[in-house]
Amino acid sequence: MGYVEQTLSSDEVVVLKARFHFFQHLASWLALIVLGIVIVGIIIFLRREIRFATTEIAATNHRIVLKTGWLTRRTEELPVQAVEEVSLFQGFFGKLFGFGWLRITGTGEGCIDLPTIAAPMKFRAAIEEARSWKRKDG
Repeated sequence: MGYVEQTLSSDEVVVLKARFHFFQHLASWLALIVLGIVIVGIIIFLRREIRFATTEIAATNHRIVLKTGWLTRRTEELPVQAVEEVSLFQGFFGKLFGFGWLRITGTGEGCIDLPTIAAPMKFRAAIEEARSWKRKDG
């Protein structure tokens, strides 16, 4: 069970968990294959894959969560009712292959920059669904 599931309140539900795009894992493997002869490739591969394995990105009906870290933990959370803007950034290849990153801005100075994820439009829609869910609940 991950961090998000462990910290859910009694009436909180995960709307969507984001995942890293296949190309990011492919880049790790290419670094291992091409640079693996030198220790650099192994280090790049391990750092990237550990980061992917220890990062959780989720939208619940109460909050947006970004948790990173293995030996140490860093979390950024923003209540869904405080979300003012969700900005999507996708380059040509990101749009073509379905990856990009989001900047979620909240009221005041709250801002979460998500790393590059697969299906960012779907995650953006999940945030909007969570916001409308909260409005229905009151």
